[in-house]
Amino acid sequence: MSNNPVESNRPLRAFERVLKGGLGAGNIGVMVSPHGTGKNAILTSIAIDQAMSGHNVLHIAIGKSVSDIRAYHDEILTKIEDSIAATDRAEILTRVERHSQIYTFRGGQFDLTKLAGILTFLATHAEFRPGTIMFQGWPDIASTTQSELEALRALAKLHNVAIWIPIHAEAGPDVASLPAAVRALLEQFEVAVTLGGQGKTLPLHFLKVHGAAPAVAPKLEFDPASMLIRWN
Repeated sequence: MSNNPVESNRPLRAFERVLKGGLGAGNIGVMVSPHGTGKNAILTSIAIDQAMSGHNVLHIAIGKSVSDIRAYHDEILTKIEDSIAATDRAEILTRVERHSQIYTFRGGQFDLTKLAGILTFLATHAEFRPGTIMFQGWPDIASTTQSELEALRALAKLHNVAIWIPIHAEAGPDVASLPAAVRALLEQFEVAVTLGGQGKTLPLHFLKVHGAAPAVAPKLEFDPASMLIRWN
C-alpha cells in the first residue's frame, strides 16, 4: 500500500486483510443479515474503498433512484473521510466519482441479460470496465437457482469482475444458522459473511474465505453509528 495515510489507513484494510487482499476477480461474495443491520453500508464501503484506490466499481440497485444511491454514497464517504481525517476531500470525491458508475432499476425488473448489456455498453461507449460490482436489492435468494448463480459466476469470470450481493435473512456465526436457500447455494460463493447480534457494534462472521472456513475466526465488528468496520 501507499505511504499516504489516505491510502493505507482506511477502515476496510481490516476486512481486506481477512480476505487476503479481497474477493478476487471472477468470484461472488455474499453478505447475509436481517434488514437494516448494515450489510448495504458495508458493501457500499467496499465499493467506495475500491474507487478511492482507483479501481472501477459498478453499483446496481433495485427499487432505488440514482439520487437515493448517490446520497447514501456521500454519507458513507463522509464517514470514511472523517475516520482518516482526510484533508483533500475534493480530490477524494473526484477520484471516487471518476471510478464509479451507478445503475438503478426502480421498477424492480432486473436479470442477467440486463447486467450483460450494461457491462457491454460501459466497455464500448464509456471505456469503463468495473473490477467490482455491488448489488443492492438483488437477487431474491429464495427464488434463485443453482443455474442462475452459475451463470452469474460465468459472467463474473468473462468480465474479470468481483461481485458482491446482499441477502436479507437471519443468520448466525456458522453455516447451520443460514437459511436453507442460502445453504443450498453456498458452493457458488467464494466468500460468505454474516452480520448480526445485539449491541452498539455487530460482529462479522466469516463462514467462507476463498472457498473454505477460516482456520481462526477473525474478530471484526461493524459499528452502525460510524458505519465503519474495526477489529474487536
